[in-house]
Amino acid sequence: MQDRLRSTGLYSDDFDVVAVAGSEVVGNALGWLDDMTATGLIEPVGVRQPHRRRGIATAMVAEVTSRLLRAGADRVRINWELGTPAETIYRSLGYGDELRMSVLRPPPAPPSAGRW
Repeated sequence: MQDRLRSTGLYSDDFDVVAVAGSEVVGNALGWLDDMTATGLIEPVGVRQPHRRRGIATAMVAEVTSRLLRAGADRVRINWELGTPAETIYRSLGYGDELRMSVLRPPPAPPSAGRW
């Protein structure tokens, strides 16, 4: 996995954050910096189920955001679905709406012949 990440032009492990409890990895967040546009992106962010709602994601996103800004980003983007716990976390850190995105979700496949 690390080799695949390193092969992308925007990846730098300077923007990786891993949360550890004891000897267990319980969360991670990756940041990406596009030097050409001075834009940072944070994704993915994840915390293992038993460790959620303890501030881990908030701390990781805050740290990655700080690293991206110190490295020259003049804006940092992060995506979330409305009404999710992620929205609450990201808004608490100052993230807000800049643009709207439309998403196409393909319709379900029609029933096969003979299922009627």
